[in-house]
Formats: sequence, structure tokens, C-alpha cells
Amino acid sequence: MPPAPTRRTYPPHAKYSTAALERVLVENLDADTYRIIEILWQFYHKTPEGHPLRIKRLEEIGLQYAERCFTTHATVDDITKIIELSQQILDIMPEDHPDRGFRLHTLAVAHQERYDRLGTLADLQAYIERGQDALDKSPSDNSMCAWRRDNLDSLGDAYRERYDRSGAIADLQAAIQRYQEALEITPKNRRDWARESRYRHQIEDIRPIEVVRQLHDPTQDEYARDYYSASRRDTARRHQSLGLAYKDIYERTGTITDIESAIQHLQTALEYTSEEDSLDRADLARHLAEAYRKGHGRIGEMTNLELSIEQLQKAVDERRDDELDQPYLVALLAYMYHKRYHQTGVMEDLEAAIQHYQKALNTSPKDHRNRASKHHDCGVVYQARYWKTGAITDRQTAIYHYQEALGHSLSTAVDRLRPGLALLGLCIQIEDWTLAYETAATTISLIPLLDLHSIGNSDKQNLLTELVGLASDSAAVTLMAGETPYEAIRLLELSRGVLIGSLSEIRADVSDLEKKYPQPAEEYIMLRDILISSKASMDHSDPLNGPAKTDQVDLRYNTGQKLQQLIQDIRQLPGFDQFLLAPFKEELMAAAAPGPIVIINVNKLRCDALLIEKTEIRTLRLPHLRQRDILAYARDLDTPESLSTQLLEWLWDTLAEPVLQALGFIETPTESWPRMWWIPTGPLAKLPIHAAGYHSRGSSHTVLDRVISSYSSSVRALTQSRQQQTSTKTKEVAISRKPEKAVLLGMPELQYASREIEILDGLCRSMELQVCKPPPCREDLLAALKDCDIFHFAGHGRTDLLDPLNSALILLNGEVLTVASLLETNLHSHHPFIAYLSACGTGQVNRNELIDESLHLISACQLAGFQHVIGTLWKVDDKTCMDAASITYEWIKKRDMNEASVSEGVHHASRSLRYEWVTETMERGKPKRGMVAQDKDESQEFGRSRDQRDVVSCDDIPLYWVPFVHFGT
Repeated sequence: MPPAPTRRTYPPHAKYSTAALERVLVENLDADTYRIIEILWQFYHKTPEGHPLRIKRLEEIGLQYAERCFTTHATVDDITKIIELSQQILDIMPEDHPDRGFRLHTLAVAHQERYDRLGTLADLQAYIERGQDALDKSPSDNSMCAWRRDNLDSLGDAYRERYDRSGAIADLQAAIQRYQEALEITPKNRRDWARESRYRHQIEDIRPIEVVRQLHDPTQDEYARDYYSASRRDTARRHQSLGLAYKDIYERTGTITDIESAIQHLQTALEYTSEEDSLDRADLARHLAEAYRKGHGRIGEMTNLELSIEQLQKAVDERRDDELDQPYLVALLAYMYHKRYHQTGVMEDLEAAIQHYQKALNTSPKDHRNRASKHHDCGVVYQARYWKTGAITDRQTAIYHYQEALGHSLSTAVDRLRPGLALLGLCIQIEDWTLAYETAATTISLIPLLDLHSIGNSDKQNLLTELVGLASDSAAVTLMAGETPYEAIRLLELSRGVLIGSLSEIRADVSDLEKKYPQPAEEYIMLRDILISSKASMDHSDPLNGPAKTDQVDLRYNTGQKLQQLIQDIRQLPGFDQFLLAPFKEELMAAAAPGPIVIINVNKLRCDALLIEKTEIRTLRLPHLRQRDILAYARDLDTPESLSTQLLEWLWDTLAEPVLQALGFIETPTESWPRMWWIPTGPLAKLPIHAAGYHSRGSSHTVLDRVISSYSSSVRALTQSRQQQTSTKTKEVAISRKPEKAVLLGMPELQYASREIEILDGLCRSMELQVCKPPPCREDLLAALKDCDIFHFAGHGRTDLLDPLNSALILLNGEVLTVASLLETNLHSHHPFIAYLSACGTGQVNRNELIDESLHLISACQLAGFQHVIGTLWKVDDKTCMDAASITYEWIKKRDMNEASVSEGVHHASRSLRYEWVTETMERGKPKRGMVAQDKDESQEFGRSRDQRDVVSCDDIPLYWVPFVHFGT
């Protein structure tokens, strides 16, 4: 920018001077805003470049737009013009200008206003960034205290809004940080108690429950002593604050006394609020109705519903239809009528729900970001009336609303997924398979649009619970509609393992992209590295007392947004339209070159085996395999003691034998053993397909005696692992590889764990491996893993029933190595060979709604970079673990650690342990179903058939040999 001219350069009475402008404005006193803006623009253009008045003219124009902007007559174009003007002012304003903070604030507010109109995330992000810049440029002394407090408050609200959109706990933490700063500069006097109480309420939102209770206990409050001497309005506001706090506590605890306290305080606040304060009464009525809604079914039953409807009706009646939150209040009233209909079955309530939901939709702008939710609500109640009356018009209307919601591109992907799921369910019920398939395909296409790169893994997990059943339903209706097996697989691949897939995207091999399009590949790697490093730094923040720094939150959010957009741009490049999506049909068949891949889709409609072979992809219907039977078997299966031969035989009859027959595996191999990969879905993932069979009838009637079984969470996981493995080997040709290293860790409290490590120490050294035995502490173990080739853990595993990310390997002194920790570990630079998890339940997920996400320790090790992972499906026996490990490693040593040696070793160990089980059963000599023994010599090699022996009992000896599984290439 050229230096500003001196005052002497410009005549005081020039045609662009302030005096000249005032004369023109006096001549246009009756002009409207647009005429005034036109005049100001003329004077702006007359003013020479670099003159101080140019900034002033822009500011005057901005003020005119601002006056219009914050009225109901403002258009989006008006707001956009303010944004452009504010940016122009900032571009020519010196960095140290005293008014720069105010101009940044104006720009931030304009972005906020446009966000409120359009719901565009870019505006929300700009609002946060410019608002923070404004704070940074403003004085921190007492002269600006009120201004800073208001802006901190607004920033907190903006982060809270982004949390509502993304579900990222880091955004909620950033909001709390801003509220905390606002609280610290809030005067501790009675006039500001309501503001202070609001900050306290916001701050405590994710604090420990005990702290919240103490802070909101009136007997602990410093103002409690003169509580009732306050004005009626103050009393009402205090009760409102307490009521909202208890309502939030109830959401986290489910304690009935908390929702009762919330209702009591909100009811008291309403009683203390004057009839003249219609807006305050409407707000209280809304909060009270929400509290009744949350407590419904827990307290008061119909009484609470009646009170909710009564208070909401008052709130609706006391507001104009053109007020911004009126559609929300009307929709909330509709919800309560719908709830009462479920309780009473009275059609008048359903009619009222339909009427109010329709009104809420009709009074919302068509481009509103929440419109999909309102269409969805309408679809739900019209569908309810269809089931009640059978009226086809209601069914058609419900379908219309669901489709409108699903296709509303301005709404969030989450808000569009819900109506997609509802419409899919309706189509299944009415058996409209064509529409069901179209709906499934559209709904699943929204999953890549979820903002998964900007949020943490626990937030992703909570988000994905809403997708339960979508994958299997989609594959089933695709086949019912007559579509190809590949299309069913494509939908399965896109809708299963979404969390793991989002992390795989960050670590994906982009060598092909680098060769053809180096620039986007370089940008992808850069953004990926930023995401990984920002996640690592955020992991060290305390989610309760020390929220992550705001700049770290913003960095992760912005980087995630950029990566998401970059991935979409890469998919527009020739040959990369499926970048990080489901593999092409040709890629699937290529993946089956080492052996067939079998996906078992389990659904209430039908169960199918999707057979991927190197020459074709086909479907095998499994008519005798039923979802309800799988659920019944899986429900109580937690230990070898709970496993019966009946289950193994049922698995053989309904699943394994038909599949093996279709693939041509009809007898025990005499030479090389074929390999195959199982990908079970839903509850079937809990069952041991690899051990299915009649182990009492001879080797030809068991999976173990026909093929070597491996597992994978998805075809994509398998193909990506192979690509990375190939890439690593290619790089190792050109460089000298470090000596191979084995990390061995055994927990001393287990009788056989220490002995297991001793045995493996000798075996590893005999394979010329460097042996490392780190202390059983989390940081030491993670450090040791960074350059290992083999990781063996012998100890306890823990499966978290509610949060699979917290499933863990148990270390000393209460330390754990969780799934979440392993998911954030990146060992892809050298792609280690084996992770052997000789512990309980390392392949187990007990939270049914997340079963298709494969959030267990085995998949976490795979994602971290291990080529092969050996684990267990449930609790295991200590001594059997030692025996299985020693046999497996002996075989790996025998085969010189080649790629097939790991799966072969697990298979060989299972057959050997089964032999011991058969022998022990025979020695008991209790006649029952046909159990065939095998000679010990025959158990040591794969290729020999076995003779039938005596019939003995097998159900009273635990099947300790069953739980061991191999995942990998």
C-alpha cells in the first residue's frame, strides 16, 4: 500500500470532503437507505487512494447496511455486502489501528447473521475466527470489560453451536473456556447474578456431577441468604437457572429426583413471572415442556403430558407466527401431542400432532438448515396415521415428506440420514423393494458427507449409533430388488466400519495419486499429518477441568474441513472417482486372488453369503440361517464354558457347509491348504465360523479340516492392508531394513503368562529377532511399539460394554492400553508383522449397535499398521493361551516367517489343541454323539485324513481351542 498523503495534499473543500457530503445528504433528507448508500459510494470513489477518508466512507456505507441488516427487512445480499465492506475496510486499515478490533467484530457479527439465515458452516467458522481476532485486538483493561464479556459470551455460543452441528467434544470444551473467561470478568453484584448464573450453568455442562450439584444447591450459594428478598423477576430468573441446571444433570444421570427438581424450579419461575412478560413466560413454558418431555415415562405419566401441552399451548399463543423460534415451539407442541397419542390412542391427539407439525414446516423458510428435520417429523405422524387407518394417501404423504427431507441439500447430513432410515423402514414394511433400494443407496451416499475428520473418535462413535441396521438392511433390500451382488457389497462397504474407515482415510496409501497428481497428493499428506499431530496434542487436555486450547480445536476443525473438501475434489479427477470409497468390482476380485472372500450379511429379511472369487462375484442364499437364531446363540456366548458343540454343528449346517460346498472345498486337502477370509456382519461377528462343524464325524465335516480361515472387518480393510504391505516392501528393497524386533510383555499375576513369555523369548531369539521386554506401563509400551516387528501381549483384556473404544489391555498400576490409544498409533512407516494379543476378548464388541464398527483391539492393531493380528473372541484359558502361542510361533519359525505362516500357525495350533480336547473326551469314555479322535501324529501336519474312532461325549469339557482367530492379509 502506498504511503498516505499528507493533509496538505488535499484541499479542505474538495468535492469529496465531509462538508460536501453533508450538503448532499441534507438535499436528500427524505431518501431511503439505498439512495443514501448510493451517495456514499459516489463520494468513496471520488476520494483518492490512500486518503484517510476512504476508510471513513466505507465505514459510513457499512453502517447504512448494518442498520438495514439487523431489521426484518434485511436480505442475505445486504448481509453479504456488509461482509464485503468490512473486509475491504480491514484490508486498507493498518494492523495497529485502534478501531481494528471493532471492525473485526462487525465482520464477525455479519457472518453470524448470515449463518443464522443460511446455516453455512463456512460462516460459522468465519464468525469464530473473526470474533477471536476482534478479542485479540481489543484492550484487556477495565475500559472494555463489558464489551469483552459480551464477545466472549457470543464466541462461547458459536462454539456451542458448532458442537451441536459436529458433535465434537472439543468444541464444547472451547465454549466452556470462553464462558469461563466471561465469568471471570463478570462483576459479583446482584445486578449481574443472572448473567453469572448463565455462565456457571454453561461451564458446568460437562463438569463432574458432584460439582454441578454443589454449585446449584441453594444452601451452598452465596446469595441464598437473601434469595427471597430479591425482586419477583430476579427470583424467577434464579429458579429458571436452577431448573435448567437440574434438567441438564438429569440428561447425564437419569436420576428421577433431578428432573423433579427441574420441573419444580421451572414451575416456580413461571409463577413468579408476570403475565405482562409474555416473552419470558413463553421461554419458561418451552423449558417446562421440555422438562416434562424428558421426565415423561419416569414421573407423573399423563399428568406431565397434560401440563406440557398446556404450557406449550400458552407459549405458542403468546407469540407471533413470524417470531424466529415460533416454528420450534409449534413443533415441540406437536411432539407432545404425538406422545400423548402413543399413551391414549386418541385420534384427536394424532390429528393435533399432524396439524402442528405441518404448521411448523409451513412457517419455516424453504432454505432453512433444519427443514429436513421438520419434513421428517411430518413423515412420522403421517405414517402413524397410515398404520392406524390404512389410508394410502397418508402413506404417500409420509413418503413424500421423507423424500423431501432426504433430498434437502441445505440440511446437515445427520438430519437427512434420519428420514432416510425411516423411509427405508417403511419401504421394508410395505415390501416396496425398488424404492427401498433407491432410499438405501441415497441414504448411504450421505455417510461420506458426515464431518468425521473434524471430530474425535468418541464423538464419531456416538454419531454412528444412529446407523445401526442400515448396512444389513441395505444389502438385503438391494438383493430383494434384483440388483447385483456387487451393489450389495458396495453399500455394505460404505455403511460398515465407518469410524475405522475415517481413520483409514487419514493413513491411506496415496502412491498411485502421487504418480498421477502429485499436487493434491502432497496436500493430502500435509493435511493428514496436521490432523494426526493436532489429535495427539489435544489428547493431553483434561476434558473436565482443562479444555483443549481454542487454537488446537480450530486447527483440527479447519483441517478436517479442508481434508473433506480435498477428498471430494480428488474424486473428480479421472480414475479416482472411488478414492477411499468401496473398491471397484475388479478390485474386489483381485483381492480374492489368494483365496475367496465371503461376506455373510445377516438380516431379518434374509441371510446371504456374498462370495468374492478371483473370476466372479455371486450370491448364495442361506435359507436356514436366521437372524433371530444368531441373536439367541450370541446373547450368552462369553466363555468357552458357554460354548457347545450344538452351536458349532448348527453353524456348519446353516452356514459353513453350504458356503464351502459352493466354493468347491468338499474334503480335507492332501497337499497345500486353501485359504479364505470371512467377513461376518451384525451379531454373527460374535460366533466362531472358523470352528463350525461336526467334530464328531470326521475331518471332512468341519471348517478346520477343509480350509485355513482368516477374518477381516471389511474388504476395504483387507485391500488397504495389502496395498500398504506392498508399498512397504517396495520401499524396503531400496533401503537397508533395521534388525527385526520382538516386543514381549507378560503380566506376572497370571500363572502361565510369564512362562509364555519365556518360551517365546527363546523362539524369537532362535529366529534372530531382537527381544525387548518393556515395563508394563502405557508410555513405555507405546514407545517400544514404534519400531517393533512382533508385539506379543500375555495378560488380561477388558471389554467395555458401553464404550468399545475403552476396551483395553490391562497393564500395571491401573494403566491400560485402550482401543482409542491404538487407533491413534501410526506404525505404517514400517508396517510391523504380527500383533499377538494373548488375552481375553480382544476381538469382542458387546455393544450391539456398534457391532458393525469392529471397534475392538484386533482391528485397532490392524489400523495401527500390523499386517497380521491374532486375538480371541471371548474369555480364554490361561494355560491354553500359552500352548496356542508356542505352537503358533513354532510354525511361523518353521515357515521362515513368510506371509502365510501366521494364519497357518493359528490354524495348526487350533487343530492341535482340538486333538488334545478330543483325546481328553475319549478318555472319559461317555457315549454320546459321534466324536472322532485323531492320531497325535496326524494332528501335526495338515494334509492327512483321519480315521473314525469311538463315539464319546464332548459337551462337558470346555472348548478352549475355539476362541483363537487370525485377522490379516
